[in-house]
Amino acid sequence: MKSRDAHSLPLETLGELGAVGMVFLLGFVGAVAIAARRSISGKGVVRPAEAAAVTAGFVVWLAHASVDWAWEMPVLTGVPIVLCATLFQRGGGAGPGLGAPRSGLAWILGRGFVHPLR
Repeated sequence: MKSRDAHSLPLETLGELGAVGMVFLLGFVGAVAIAARRSISGKGVVRPAEAAAVTAGFVVWLAHASVDWAWEMPVLTGVPIVLCATLFQRGGGAGPGLGAPRSGLAWILGRGFVHPLR
């Protein structure tokens, strides 16, 4: 039996997009890791406990995507990516509120999921 489709996200990326695709995938994972480290240490835009929860969800998704094909389902990949977006700081100026994500799709979706639970 010959397989033509890898179940693993890294192997599929390497097989379909080559080294360039793998560099982009590793760049994405690295950017999330840097933003998570910054947020967990208290220098980010979300509280450290929230950053740790988002990071844990991303790590679980990444581990699962590395061994199974479920990452191809949009809902199973979309949620961790939207959650990871909350780790990144918006804006670049020193003006009031520029660093806090008060608008944008990630904030709206996050508020829509979290607010009813409070």
